[in-house]
Amino acid sequence: MNGLLYEYRGELYPDYLKRGNACQFIAPTALQFCKGRGVDVGAGKWPLPGAIPVEISDGGDAYRLPEGGEPFDFVFSSHCLEHLPDPVRALEHWKSRLRWGGCLFLYLPHSAMRYWNPQYCRKHLHLFHPADVAQLVRDLGFINVIHGEANLNQALIKDKQCDNLYVLAASQTRDKDALTQAGVEKVLNDLGA
Repeated sequence: MNGLLYEYRGELYPDYLKRGNACQFIAPTALQFCKGRGVDVGAGKWPLPGAIPVEISDGGDAYRLPEGGEPFDFVFSSHCLEHLPDPVRALEHWKSRLRWGGCLFLYLPHSAMRYWNPQYCRKHLHLFHPADVAQLVRDLGFINVIHGEANLNQALIKDKQCDNLYVLAASQTRDKDALTQAGVEKVLNDLGA
């Protein structure tokens, strides 16, 4: 492979998946919503800028967010919920620690990527589909729930050696007929904008 991609079970994946730091791709968007005092649950080595990191390796606990002070303005979590034995308990706790009108921002592995499926990635205890997570948090009493798939800007991967080169990952579906002419035209128009 060329260093940007690697093969896993006959499919190609971006190399950053092996190294971590998925937060780097969502942080610009997350920072539009995650303002004020908040936590990054499962921060690892790459916490959301400005957030209080909650990391198990540092003694943090997803089921017991830091005490003291007012409720949090936001709870951010990138690629963490799927590792927890009881994600519903965690979400209920996070909601109890948010101020009224606060923001819960979840960034989860996409269920369409086999690499993340629990039968292959044994660290993952759960496989979440975006619409199911949206319904789950609604059922737990969260309001104004927004969910969606990655947009073009989120899907573009910047090359580290060439400032003006971005890579658009290929469709991660086995059904190559899923790409429609209208969909390809939209991508090309977005790239030209």
